[in-house]
Amino acid sequence: MQNTALGPLRTDNWIGDLSIYFPAFKNILINRLLIPGSHDSGTSRLGSSAKTQSFTIKEQLENGIRYLDIRPKVHNSTYYIHHEITGPDGSADLGYYSANLNPDDASNNKYIFKQIRDFLKNNPSEILILKFQNYKSFGKDDYFNLISLIKAYFTFDTPTSKCQLARFDHGTGAYIAKETVGSLLNANKRVFIIWAEADVPVEPKSKQIWDFAFKFTPSLTPVAPYCLWDPYWHDASDKLANDDTPADFAKWWNWHETNLTTWADNSQSGFFVLQSQMQQLPIGDADASAKRNNPKNIQHYIDWAKANKPLNILSFDFVNYGDLCAQVVNYYVDLLGKNSQP
Repeated sequence: MQNTALGPLRTDNWIGDLSIYFPAFKNILINRLLIPGSHDSGTSRLGSSAKTQSFTIKEQLENGIRYLDIRPKVHNSTYYIHHEITGPDGSADLGYYSANLNPDDASNNKYIFKQIRDFLKNNPSEILILKFQNYKSFGKDDYFNLISLIKAYFTFDTPTSKCQLARFDHGTGAYIAKETVGSLLNANKRVFIIWAEADVPVEPKSKQIWDFAFKFTPSLTPVAPYCLWDPYWHDASDKLANDDTPADFAKWWNWHETNLTTWADNSQSGFFVLQSQMQQLPIGDADASAKRNNPKNIQHYIDWAKANKPLNILSFDFVNYGDLCAQVVNYYVDLLGKNSQP
């Protein structure tokens, strides 16, 4: 990571470090902050046909990833990560729900939720966005129990670290769009929970979900009353972010530019995800494609940021390639360092 006059910046605490070294960083709107993210975040230990990450979620957090895409499945009150038909080997378990849960019990150390909780405790100025979708094998109560599990793990008040779920009036992203890095940290609102609306039980009790989770949409409907937009790139060629040919490169980036304009022109806009995954490529080629494409695609995003294009969450497969967080931090060091010079 880049050094400043005050010392080195750490990937595990980059939001906190930038907030200290450059006070103006805390004035950045949270939905205009460049946020490193991962797609299908928990798949590092799944089979090759389902694997889109090499880093575990713990390693991703330590390397600066602040947006996680989580696909939960449930069996006997244990929630774990899946990718389509592939299940866990015990290493991809999110957590186990029980009415008398103690999240800090050492027996929970194997769970991903506990690892995220420990990360938040050890890094008291980091903000996370956790998006949940593609729920599998859920009964009605499993949705409510998952929310209870999330609330238990991601809210705490210790002498050295506090954390609350970010909660605002629901309905549109306009509430999120008013928040800055500083306003969130000052209120200890450090974890955003984003849920897909599809499949959530439609009954009065479902309000218990929406009291703690925001809704997202994969569409680009300008009037969509959602708090996160995550448009999915897909066409018949299945090239996605594998932009080795000029034709694919032009098509992919033009698609992104159109989406960004739609989002930025929407006064209700919340978060926005730029997807850069290689998931649809033939099995065995996604990792190689990420190695080829991630560095140049990250550079393209940074060039857009330097040209004042509105950007937000940058989501990649195989985030071990391309130094995504380092590129984002270096961008802010250069930007804020120049602006702070007399």
